[in-house]
Amino acid sequence: MRKNRPDLNSVPRITPGIAFRIIEGEAVLVNPENKMIYVLNHTGAFAWQKIDGKINIKKIAQALSLEYQADTSKAENDLLELFEGLSDRGLLSWNK
Repeated sequence: MRKNRPDLNSVPRITPGIAFRIIEGEAVLVNPENKMIYVLNHTGAFAWQKIDGKINIKKIAQALSLEYQADTSKAENDLLELFEGLSDRGLLSWNK
């Protein structure tokens, strides 16, 4: 297990310099550091747009579960996995 693994109280923030655009409900993210493009589906795009550097994963999961009538604990687990992957790719980091 990595020591920087996020938990539900972790507050994600978009890494400075990351460009993104919402196209037909999906998020297209560009990391200029590694010149990679990433695409998030509709639910990933919804979560991405909630990242403001102030609210934690738990609150984003609650909003996601309300928007998509999804089970809150499933939304929490899915977001932990998504955000950890985005962090590993340099697209976001964590506020304490």
